[in-house]
Parts: sequence; C-alpha cells; structure tokens
Amino acid sequence: MSAPKFFNGGKIFFSPVNKDDIIIIFSFLKNSQLNNLYNAKLETLKDFRNELKKNLKSEHNIVFMIKNIKRQTVGMIGLYNIDFICHSAEIKFIFAKNKSISLEPIELIVFYGFDRINLNRISIDLSVLNKNFKKLLMQARFKFEGILRESINYNNKNYNLMKFSILRDEYFVDLYNVYKEKFNLNKTGL
Repeated sequence: MSAPKFFNGGKIFFSPVNKDDIIIIFSFLKNSQLNNLYNAKLETLKDFRNELKKNLKSEHNIVFMIKNIKRQTVGMIGLYNIDFICHSAEIKFIFAKNKSISLEPIELIVFYGFDRINLNRISIDLSVLNKNFKKLLMQARFKFEGILRESINYNNKNYNLMKFSILRDEYFVDLYNVYKEKFNLNKTGL
C-alpha cells in the first residue's frame, strides 16, 4: 500500500503512522542508537505497539513516519509532550541504522511545530552517544542548554543527556524563509 504524503521535503516526506510501519520502527529501535526514546521499557513488539498506541491517542503528541522518495520507512519523528499553555514540545525520533542522518526530518518537524501549531519552544534531549546528531542540531540552529547527568541507562550503563532547544523568534529570524523556499512550502497543501 502506498503511504500518503503528508508533508514533503526534498528527499523525505512525513506520512501518518500505519500498522505496517510498527514492526519496521521496532526493528530500528532494537538495532540503532539513532533514537531518543530512552526511558521507555520497550523490550517486546507488544510493549512498543502499546506505547505507540498510547502516544498516538494523546492530544499532546503528533507523530509521523519518515519515508524516503522510494516510499520506504526510514524513521519516525514527532512532537511529544506538547504544552498548549506554554507553547512548547519535545522532539523524539527513531532513525534506521546505517542510513545517512539527514537534517531534513528535523527541519520539517521544526517548521511544523512553529508554523503550523504555533509553538514558542522546541527542545530535544540527545544521548552523548549520538555525537553526529549533535552536529546536525547545531546546523539546525538549536542551542545547547546543558547536560542532564546520567539521565539514561543504556545496556546497563548510565549516560548523560545533552539538552538542546530552539525558540520561535530564533526560527523566524534565521530559518523560516530558508525552509519556506527549500521545501517550497507554499505548495505543500498544509
């Protein structure tokens, strides 16, 4: 079945979550450090399915599948813990192992958060294990806020988390026109 395109980038697009994607995303979670779903107990496919269903039902989360131009699922990304009073949210993601990490999913979700749901602040927590992703966040103009010491446990070892964020004013000054042109956002139908 062909996934509907919800939000188009150049090399990827977002689409709604469907049941066929769940097994693929679970395999990414088990075989990749390219995620920030840290503190969830997701040992089995059933656990993952239940957690994802809960997240999809919540009005405080917006979750998308990331598809490449061949319509293959290459990840999942979303805005979680959306606070409609403070206008803030967190990005959570899972990317396929051994895929080149692209800035595009972050750019698209940031655009969506600021331009479509009127957020003021978008943050992301990142394990110190994800050094390459840190460089991408800096390219996307996220600001490093600090370290959350030994905040996660991965393979029975505690690791620090790095906290990053971007504010609405920073986005509109530095990035809005760039993203609008890059993704031809006047023609996306959003």
